[in-house]
Amino acid sequence: MDALELVGWVGSAVLVWSLLQTRILRLRVINLVGCVILIVYNGAAGVWPMLGLNVVLAVINIYFLRKLLSTRHSDASYAVVEVDADDAYLRYLMARHAPDLATFYPGFDPLAPYGGEAYLVLRDEETVGYVLLHPEADGVARVDVDYVTERFRDFTPGEFVDVVGETKGKGFQGGVKRHGWSGGDATHGSMFHRAPGSIGASSDPSRVWPGHHLPGRMGGDRRTVLNLPVVRVIPEQNLILLRGAIPGAKGGLVLVRKSVKQTKAQQQKAKEGK
Repeated sequence: MDALELVGWVGSAVLVWSLLQTRILRLRVINLVGCVILIVYNGAAGVWPMLGLNVVLAVINIYFLRKLLSTRHSDASYAVVEVDADDAYLRYLMARHAPDLATFYPGFDPLAPYGGEAYLVLRDEETVGYVLLHPEADGVARVDVDYVTERFRDFTPGEFVDVVGETKGKGFQGGVKRHGWSGGDATHGSMFHRAPGSIGASSDPSRVWPGHHLPGRMGGDRRTVLNLPVVRVIPEQNLILLRGAIPGAKGGLVLVRKSVKQTKAQQQKAKEGK
């Protein structure tokens, strides 16, 4: 076997390998590489019909790759919808994904009754995943299943994501902790330490101004942290490692979505590994 034949066999193997991919972006990229190799081989061997065929396939792959990459960071948001744990549609999804669930969650039986809470993750009208959890004390939940369909497991290192969560609940707090008041002197004999003090005007307007910083409920608010870089993805454990702080308490439920406000400078920093 000479070098030219080896190139042809390699191109054919790459082309077949591309058809085994389940992620459409990866399929297009590998298929394009195989087409380029076969274009070189058929051009050198003078097989013009196959050369033309691979040129057409390469053009088709480039067209769809450009379309996929242009919409990969679209601002399409993900919605989380709570459903009953025994919902028929949820049961259908778990039965359909039973082999995959057995791989990621060996001790979980998708056909057994579930007594916790269930949530569907939707993008537009398509279901991209679901979460099953058991609420515990102090606002913490134990996540039993956090499944994402394979088509949407496309986060890669260097990309930016937004993380949506609920901040830690602090209960009723005073102004010093809630708003950062300096407070009064801590010395002996001081009659003013952490109390609000006078908060209203005298004769005019004889009322408290709206929006005044006062003691009250603190925490438990929906917050979104933008542009966190993806450091590593571990599909076998359904893990995404991010760099930066995310809102919420330990064990809390968060929503990770593609970043919608990333800048070119941030993209360049991610490529440089900064």
